Amino acid sequence: MNPKKLDIPYNGVNPEKIKTANPKIDLELLKRYAYYQKERTLIFYKKEILKEDAPWSQNPMFQNFKFTMTKRWLDRESRNLIDNILNRPDITYDNKLLNCIVFRLINKFKAFDELPEKYIDFDKFSDEYINSLKQILIDKNLSGFFTSAYFISGTLRSLRLLEFKSDKNIPKGESNVYESFAVICRYVYNNRETFLKIKEMQTPNEMIKSLGGIYGLGQFLSYQIYSDWSYIEEFPFSDKEACDIGPGTERGLKHLFVDFDGLNLQEAVFWIKDNIQKICEENELEWDLESWFSFLEPQQRYWGCGDICNSFCEFDKTTRIWTEELQKENGKRVRKFKTERKLEEW
Repeated sequence: MNPKKLDIPYNGVNPEKIKTANPKIDLELLKRYAYYQKERTLIFYKKEILKEDAPWSQNPMFQNFKFTMTKRWLDRESRNLIDNILNRPDITYDNKLLNCIVFRLINKFKAFDELPEKYIDFDKFSDEYINSLKQILIDKNLSGFFTSAYFISGTLRSLRLLEFKSDKNIPKGESNVYESFAVICRYVYNNRETFLKIKEMQTPNEMIKSLGGIYGLGQFLSYQIYSDWSYIEEFPFSDKEACDIGPGTERGLKHLFVDFDGLNLQEAVFWIKDNIQKICEENELEWDLESWFSFLEPQQRYWGCGDICNSFCEFDKTTRIWTEELQKENGKRVRKFKTERKLEEW
C-alpha cells in the first residue's frame, strides 16, 4: 500500500534503457486507458466513500461488467485480508506469510470465518488440518480457482500432471480443484523451513522466483501473493518497484504499445511508470492521481508497477469488450452483471 524504505528503484531492469526508449503508443487506446483509471476510481469513491446508491457511472460498460479496483489493495477481498489478518498484531509474521498463500488460493475470505481462530496457524498446520480446510471449501463451495480475477495457470498445470481419486462428496468435475488446493498446502507444510527462508532474500525478484518454486503456484499467482505480502508492515518491499507480467497484463500492454522500441514487457511497465503523466499531458488527456485518489493518504497516490500490472490486466478486459471479443473464448472470463442493457458506443 505504501512505498517501503528498502524498495529497489528499477528493480530488475536497466534504468538507462527505460530513459532512452522511445516506444510508439496507440493514442486512441491511451485515451481509453486513462479514462478507465479515472472512471473506475470514481466508482469506488462514490460507492465506498460517499456511500451513494447505484448507478455509480453513466457508462454502460461499467454498469454491465465487473472490473477490479484500480488499486488492487482496495478490492473487497484484499481489504478483508488486510483488515482481518495482516493488520492483526496477535498474528506472527510467519503466519501472515502463510495465510496470504492459502487466502489467494481460495480468494474468498469467508472461508477463514469457518475457522475457530479465523486464520491459519503454522504450528497447527498438518495433513489433518489441511484436509479439514479442504472439506470446508467443499461444503461451502468456496473454491476460487477459476474466477475471472485469478485464473491460475500454474494450478491448471498441476491438475493435468497429477491424477487424483474421485471423492463422492466433492461436486462433479471439481475433485481435482479441491485436491490441488490441498497438494499446494501440503507442499508448504512439508517444506516449512525452505519456505520461510524467503524472509532472508534481498530482492523482490528473488522472493517472487522462490514463490514460483512452490509446486502448483505458477508465475502469475506468485506475484499476486508477493503483492499481498507487501501489505504486511514487517515486509521489506512494496510492489511499487517490482513487477511480474501475467497473461492479462501482457495482452493489455500489447494493446497499447504499437512499437516497444526494444523494451521487454517488464521494461515497458517501468516506462509507463515514468512517462504516463507526461504522455497524457502531451496529448491533452487527464491524468491526475492527486485528485483521483484524494481519499487516500498522499504517499499512497502513486502509480507503481503493481498498479500498472493490475491496470493493464483490466484494460485488456475493457478492450475485448470494446472490440466485441466477449463472444470469443478469452472473453468468457469477463464477469457480467445481471442486466439486459445493451452496450453502447462511447
